[in-house]
Amino acid sequence: MITREGDKLYGPAKGQFWFDLFAESQTKFYLKVVDVKVSFVKNEKGEIVNSFFTKTGGMYRENGYHSEVVN
Repeated sequence: MITREGDKLYGPAKGQFWFDLFAESQTKFYLKVVDVKVSFVKNEKGEIVNSFFTKTGGMYRENGYHSEVVN
């Protein structure tokens, strides 16, 4: 699950540790500590409606508390 505090985003990696997410664009972010990228999908109103993350071994869709493999 991604968390926002002020203008920063954080994501979990390596268990329960939280790390800064760094922006590549308005909808694409990455972690520096591990090879993980996060992409957000917006609807026509600009609201985030889905998120995906890629890491070694595949792409996963976040749906709240669980992640599911999409490839």
